[in-house]
Order: sequence, then structure tokens, then C-alpha cells
Amino acid sequence: MTSAPSDQPPRRTPTWQIVVAFMGASAALLTAVWGGVALFYQAGRSSVDASAPPVAHSDQPAQVSTSPTGHPTVSPGPGGSGADSIRRQGSVTIARDDVIDLDTGRADWAAEEAPGATATDLEFTDAGPTLVSVHDAVMARLPADRTGEHFRDCATLSAEYGGTPLRADQMRPGVRLCVITDQKHVAVLQITDVRGGADREPERVTLAVTVWSRRHSG
Repeated sequence: MTSAPSDQPPRRTPTWQIVVAFMGASAALLTAVWGGVALFYQAGRSSVDASAPPVAHSDQPAQVSTSPTGHPTVSPGPGGSGADSIRRQGSVTIARDDVIDLDTGRADWAAEEAPGATATDLEFTDAGPTLVSVHDAVMARLPADRTGEHFRDCATLSAEYGGTPLRADQMRPGVRLCVITDQKHVAVLQITDVRGGADREPERVTLAVTVWSRRHSG
């Protein structure tokens, strides 16, 4: 027996289901797009960071020393290059009848009352008064045509080194001296301050000191 054809129309999908499906597909597409953008950005950042050179930082502080007057003075470490490499720089105030050692690493340049140790290099004598090299060190005035900024300025003054003392009337700011120490270090000293005593003669002399690393070959 044959059944009668159905008169009911085909069943249609509700509109709200179509809208929900479309919105879901759109959200999935946007998520995929944003994921790709984020991945590309991260890869670019990684490439930039990898190619950037590292930044160097120095944590080494300057060394601070103290002169015999109690005032701090900055003493940089070794500087320059080659023959002009600096072993030590700083400031020292030497009182009358005291000696100092230009080879020492002590903050006060081993300042003490004369005659002091056999390793001292410069004495501020009470007689005169004068500044004079002692204990196998030799001293000379730096000629006006030399700056005293280089090792050779003092190292090539062999003819001038004779141990001639610097007299009281010659002690004034700006005067520069070259010293070859008993350990053959070469140094330049510049007078930066002179203080007189009750007798109106120099009582204390402040010196800016540079000692080079290279030793004198003579």
C-alpha cells in the first residue's frame, strides 16, 4: 500500500542559530589573526634584543686619600697608555722639617719628621728653608718649555738633575719639579699652595703629584 505524500513544508533553521554560528566563526577568525600578529611582534622584539650590544657598567669607585692636613684628595688609579701610564696621582702637603716618599702607596705619602726612613725622596728642610731630594733621589726644575704632562718631560732631563734645592724665594704656586726617586720612578710635582709661618718663611707647601708607572732607565 502506497503512503500519501506529505503536505508539510521543509523545516527551516531558525535565524538566531544562524546569527550565533556566524558570530562564533567571526570570533575564531579574529582570535587567529590577533594570535599571528602577537607572534610576529614577539619574534621581532627577540631579534632586536639579540642584535643589541651589551651595555658595560663600571662599579669601581675613585680612590680617596687624605693629605697630612686632613683634607681628602682624589687619587685616580692608573691612567694613560704606554710610557705615559700613570702609577699614582694625588696631593700632599709637606710641613717644614718633614719628608715624603713618592714610591709609597700610603695615602699620606709617608709624610713624617726628617730624617725619616731611608726610602723617602723629598725633604722640606728647616734650614733655608728649602725643598731638596734625599736618599738617592734626584730633583730638577721643569723647564718652561715643557708641560710636565708626559713621562718624557721629566725623564729626559738627565743634565739638569743635580740635587740643587728649591729655595724659599722660589716656592710659589705654579712652580714644577721633576724627581727621579730612589726606586727610579719618575714624578712631576707642581706647587699649588704655600703657607708662611711666624718668621714669614714658607711653613707648609702643597704639591700636586703625578708618578708614572715606567721607571727611569738611567
